[in-house]
Amino acid sequence: MQVPAGAALLDACAELGELAGAYLKHHDYRLDAPAGPHDQLPADVRAEYGDVLFAVLSFAAAAGIDAERELLQTLSRYEIRFGS
Repeated sequence: MQVPAGAALLDACAELGELAGAYLKHHDYRLDAPAGPHDQLPADVRAEYGDVLFAVLSFAAAAGIDAERELLQTLSRYEIRFGS
């Protein structure tokens, strides 16, 4: 599915908002609630997370960004920064 990069970026932002809303609703809007194990999150939170990933990868494709390359470079920077 081809969309302009700007539209893909706006969609990614919207999806992130939907993820935040689902997550906060699950935790009764408590910002200090612990994350907990993955299997304790409801299906709608996990589905919204998948939507965020899809939207971010769609933006990368539309903008000509090599998502895998950028992720690997970011992981390397974090390993250096935190000494892992």
